[in-house]
Amino acid sequence: MISGNISSTSYTVERASLLSPINTAPVLLDGDDAVWPCGLILGKKADGSYVPYGEVIFVMGEGDGTEKDFATQLGPIEPGSVTVEAGTVTMTDDGCGNLVSTGGSGVINYEFGKVAASFTAAPANAADIGITYKPDPWAVLDQETDTDDADSALAVKFGAVKKTLLKVGVASPAAPSAAVITRLELRHIHPV
Repeated sequence: MISGNISSTSYTVERASLLSPINTAPVLLDGDDAVWPCGLILGKKADGSYVPYGEVIFVMGEGDGTEKDFATQLGPIEPGSVTVEAGTVTMTDDGCGNLVSTGGSGVINYEFGKVAASFTAAPANAADIGITYKPDPWAVLDQETDTDDADSALAVKFGAVKKTLLKVGVASPAAPSAAVITRLELRHIHPV
C-alpha cells in the first residue's frame, strides 16, 4: 500500500463584493466578446442588460427632410452626458434634463433614459440622428467574466464593494473619478 499526496491545487477568485453573496445578483450582460474585469462599473440599458460604464454612441433615427422630432429610450442616463447631433446641429445636455442648442431643443428623463429632440429645421434625408451618452452607473461586476463564454454574471447592486477593485473601461481599465463614485453611492453601492 502506497500513501501520499500527488498534487494539490488552490486558487483564489477575486470578488468586488465585501458581503458576497448577499448583495450580488445575476445580471444579463450586453457582451462584446471580451474579458470584463472584476470591479467593472456597469450601466443598465432599456432592455435590462448591462454594459460597461462609459461613452455610448447610438443612432436614434434617420432624417427624411421633413420630420423634426425624434425620440428614443436608452436606460438610465448620467446627467450632463448627452449630446444629440444631426448635420451641423449639436444639442447638449444641461444636466437638468434639457437639450439646448440654437438649432433645436429637447428633454431627457435621466431615470428612465428617455430622450426627445426637436430640431428647428428638419435633418436632411438619410442624415443620422446620433446620440452620445453615458449610462448611469448601476452595478459593479463581482468577478472577472469572459463575455465570449457567458452572457450573464453576478454583480453588486447595493452594499459595500472594494474601492481598490473599481474600474471604468474594458480595454484600458482606469480608476473611477470622484463623480462616478458619487453616482454609485446614489445607487446605494458604497466603495470602501
